[in-house]
Amino acid sequence: MPSLPTPISVLEAYFDQRLSLEDMTFWKEVSADTWVDFAKTYRAQMKAGFTPEAMAARIKEGKVRLYFDFYFDEDYEREIVRRHSTRTPLLGHSPYPVDNIDYAGAGLAHALAPLRKHLLVADEIYLSDNFYRCFDFVADSYDQSRWRNDPNIKSGVYHSIAAILRWLPILAGLRDLITSGAIIFLPYYIVPSFPYKSGSPLIARQIARLVIPRDPGIKSIEESEGFDLSSSWEEPPTVPAGPPREYSRLNCETAVNAWINAQLLGLDPVFADQKTWKWASGIKFREETKVQLTTDLMSIDILPLGYKNGLSVQDIVSMRKGERVFKHVRDTLIGCKDYLRENVSETASLEFVSKTCREYIRDHLDPYERLKAIKFLDNNLWSGTALSVAIGAAFMAANPWVGLLVPAALTPKAFLAAEAKLNPRVQAAVRLESLL
Repeated sequence: MPSLPTPISVLEAYFDQRLSLEDMTFWKEVSADTWVDFAKTYRAQMKAGFTPEAMAARIKEGKVRLYFDFYFDEDYEREIVRRHSTRTPLLGHSPYPVDNIDYAGAGLAHALAPLRKHLLVADEIYLSDNFYRCFDFVADSYDQSRWRNDPNIKSGVYHSIAAILRWLPILAGLRDLITSGAIIFLPYYIVPSFPYKSGSPLIARQIARLVIPRDPGIKSIEESEGFDLSSSWEEPPTVPAGPPREYSRLNCETAVNAWINAQLLGLDPVFADQKTWKWASGIKFREETKVQLTTDLMSIDILPLGYKNGLSVQDIVSMRKGERVFKHVRDTLIGCKDYLRENVSETASLEFVSKTCREYIRDHLDPYERLKAIKFLDNNLWSGTALSVAIGAAFMAANPWVGLLVPAALTPKAFLAAEAKLNPRVQAAVRLESLL
């Protein structure tokens, strides 16, 4: 499978310099003319890398790939600010990093906050390349030799360079996730509906193949409130008393476009809010029975991962190590998310949600009955002697030689950690337990 270019790979190849948080001095000394040339090189390399053939080669593998549509940028930003109090340049309407946040330090957590758990339920997440959006006019429109002649263009170039420098700590902090292909910066100009926000001829042809749920914001006269069509109409109708209901109309056209863009790219769409997600889940092609995975921006937050100590970039990278192990982590969390939504009240405490999630993980990742015994022992702290004997007996059932070698001081968690070296399912369980 060919690797796709990334902001880091293009930066480092162009400048022959490693991008790291420990050394940002080099980048601040780069001349304006060099940055202008880099902008044009970046566009050329990304355009050459993100070909239809390269995208098609990736989707042949059975992985979960979540897609955040470029045209939902305002909706994403609204929901992110509502939930996290601050926007992120990674996803949303504005691609420019926030001025008063130190992205080389604790600010990186703010940038990644709405995407942390998505990175544990998907092999890859595709974001609109907001890094490029900061200098797309420089790359596409400004003349390399005459950009200083026009004061407005000159101002735009320096504004873009300032944005690039603000982006560099974000890219460096997310280095492991970007270079591994967990986060993919998708050029907006390869999105199938581009440059149309609505009315794309390509999208119109695809819509003709779809079964689309009815727009809930459009009601017939009979369904409208306050009018009785069966009356004699001798007197004018009265409007019901009381304050008007708040109603945010569903943006069905954008949702359909996003669904089709994802389908044509071989990805699974992420919608901004639960209302849009539930409605869009009913979209399908008439001739196909395949159900496409859809979600919304915040529903994954129901997973109580890191709710006590947070979920750092290092935690995410550690959880994703090893493709065989991460597959178990991913599939278990997807199932756990649906289980919690169906069986746990929204008013439940975080402690109860965490306990339920822990039990779900153990039940689905313990591969043998002997691990059920370990689960029981872990929950019922027996004396050290009885515990070591029971663990030894559990091992004996699988391998007598291993059972004889188990030390008396071995605890259930240490047992799981030792077993994890041999069993990807248990290794996944150990990683998930560490965040609960």
